[in-house]
Amino acid sequence: MRNCWLTRLLCLVAVMGLMASLGCNAFTAERQRRRALSIQKDLDHMVDDVDWALGLDEPSTLQEESFPPYPR
Repeated sequence: MRNCWLTRLLCLVAVMGLMASLGCNAFTAERQRRRALSIQKDLDHMVDDVDWALGLDEPSTLQEESFPPYPR
């Protein structure tokens, strides 16, 4: 029984600490806008990172125009 109350007390302290660290302005319009902008930038960079990891950021030698058949 004592362990149960100790666990509940620790959870309560953790929740109160989280609330105190977020503060009152955790969900203001400015923070929401910055968060959305950051997520959008990260998603844009993810496409470039995947292309780089797959080796698609440089042109393929299969597309080289100096190889036959020559373009007309």
